[in-house]
Amino acid sequence: VLQFGGPREQLAPLPQPAEAPPEAAVSPAPVGPGFVLQLGAFRTTTAAAAGWKLLSGRHAGILEGLEHFVTEADLGEKGKFFRLQTGPFPDRPAANAKCNELKNAGANCIIVAR
Repeated sequence: VLQFGGPREQLAPLPQPAEAPPEAAVSPAPVGPGFVLQLGAFRTTTAAAAGWKLLSGRHAGILEGLEHFVTEADLGEKGKFFRLQTGPFPDRPAANAKCNELKNAGANCIIVAR
């Protein structure tokens, strides 16, 4: 409450800074032998989750039915990255076929052995 010599004025409270959205969780890759596709590497799990939303929307027919997960990679001086991956695939030819589908549709991917 401030007083300026006249009636007391009530000032509206200052807006509070918005809280940052919580980070998405890092989800472990499926266990066992096989292959996954890495679709990107991001600085935050939130960015990785947004990457999946974008890619799964653009390439719904190709990515339909596949799980996605985010794994953390500490690259020392380069910092931490969060790798967006999908799969699993039972063998390299299956992973290669799916990766080629994505590449032909304009997306990037690399095959990662588990």
